[in-house]
Amino acid sequence: MEDTESHLQQTHSNRPLGECPRIEPVSATEMEMETTEPTWKEVKEIVKKAISGSAPGPNGIPYKVYKVCQLLLRRLWTISGVVWR
Repeated sequence: MEDTESHLQQTHSNRPLGECPRIEPVSATEMEMETTEPTWKEVKEIVKKAISGSAPGPNGIPYKVYKVCQLLLRRLWTISGVVWR
């Protein structure tokens, strides 16, 4: 047990890792990331372009549901805007 604890302490301690010659430095970004919440028009376009037969996401709801039921899509967009802010 002591050997295991010692190994874990040495392996996972909060010590600095230092420089790694295989990792190249990253330059500053050229463009700012878009952080505004999606507009209703953008959401409609994304859903419109999505393939209806594609596999549903983690929630199990396929795109076809959102294509057919605009009221449901609008409610989802409203909720996502609140979460975004």
